[in-house]
Amino acid sequence: MNSIIESYTLIKDLYKWRVRLVYVFVISTVFSVALAFLITPKYKSEAVLYPSNLQAYSSEAPSEQLLQFLLSEDILERLIVKCSLAEHFEVDLTGKNARTEVNNILKEALSVGKTEFESIRLEYLDADPQVASNVLDTLIVLVQEQIRSIHNNHFENSIRSVKKEMDLKRMEIDSFKNKLRFYEEEYGIVNYEVQTEELYAVYYSIKGDPKVGKKELDEVSKLIEVLKKHGGAQDTYARLSIAAQEDFISLKRHYEKLVETLEFKKIYVNVVSSATPAEKKHYPIRWLIVLSITMSSFFLALIVSYLLENGRERNS
Repeated sequence: MNSIIESYTLIKDLYKWRVRLVYVFVISTVFSVALAFLITPKYKSEAVLYPSNLQAYSSEAPSEQLLQFLLSEDILERLIVKCSLAEHFEVDLTGKNARTEVNNILKEALSVGKTEFESIRLEYLDADPQVASNVLDTLIVLVQEQIRSIHNNHFENSIRSVKKEMDLKRMEIDSFKNKLRFYEEEYGIVNYEVQTEELYAVYYSIKGDPKVGKKELDEVSKLIEVLKKHGGAQDTYARLSIAAQEDFISLKRHYEKLVETLEFKKIYVNVVSSATPAEKKHYPIRWLIVLSITMSSFFLALIVSYLLENGRERNS
């Protein structure tokens, strides 16, 4: 019974306030429609990326590395210049803090975040759908170039370092060759182990032979003494020369691999979903603005009317 009475009272009050509420409804509707059409519509362009060929550092995942590149000040500065965003945002670059203003507008329009699948989602809002799409496309290209430049710089430094090692190793090999040439020309030592084995075989074969004179035996003995005195050093240089040549070959292979890697243009950003100009505006949603403002104003008018009515009843 009480609920019926309360409902009747509410209907009675609404009828009493009908003129006021109609005015509020009409004015708020007109105001909200005007406001909705005054707001510049924005179009959203989206792109989804996956990092590729990025090495993980400590606990940092490749997607986190890519995020850092995308949000770096250097990339954003280049993006502003490449897309002429200062002119697009109608910011006078001669003004004070103009660069900061352009940066702030860009950062407000650009959204970069990691998805649950370790991919990177890019979103950009702009009044021009083509500009929104172009900005994301340019950003992806700039990041690709930046990462490639850093990696290429790393490989170029490695190539220079390996080339320097190769040059030093080549000098070392030439030095060993000169030493071996000296022992060959000065003492006739070419291969210590082979010559020693052959000379001892000859020495023991002729030592007890009465047909071989003392002179021939002495000559073989002298050769053996020369081998004993200088053969060890010659053998050491020969082994060092072989080891140095093996090192040089290993360095050369590493050098060629680095050069091949540098010349091959790796892809560091895989575009899963490319940016396209939006056909529909992202905001404002005009009917929602009109509805929310109108309903808010209507309910506010109800509350004010109720408070005024209660105030009059108490005063009376």
